Amino acid sequence: MFPFNGRFHEGSVLFINVDWCGYCRDARPILEEVAQHFGHAVPVCDVNGDTWKTHLQQSFGERAPRQYPTIMYIGKDGVVSTFEEERSVESLLAWICSKTSQQSGHIKACDTMDV
Repeated sequence: MFPFNGRFHEGSVLFINVDWCGYCRDARPILEEVAQHFGHAVPVCDVNGDTWKTHLQQSFGERAPRQYPTIMYIGKDGVVSTFEEERSVESLLAWICSKTSQQSGHIKACDTMDV
């Protein structure tokens, strides 16, 4: 995963989490595996929800995360989608591939995925 630097980039995933959350600790290895799968093709950014809380609220307004972990995809023109399914490697890979194919075209890392 890539550390978050405060900038949002099209075609990236945000893993918004906090150190004190057990669900976040459980989700971390899943997101790390997803990040390894995509590499630089679809960056997965590790966002500390405590550190970046004000920035996220200012940037997303009503859509700012209210619970942890929150997983978001930043698409074309800043269109934001929030992952709301079971957190598993397979479901996240399929979700991200569906988002990238809708908005960014072909991503080689999705070749083996049936989306």
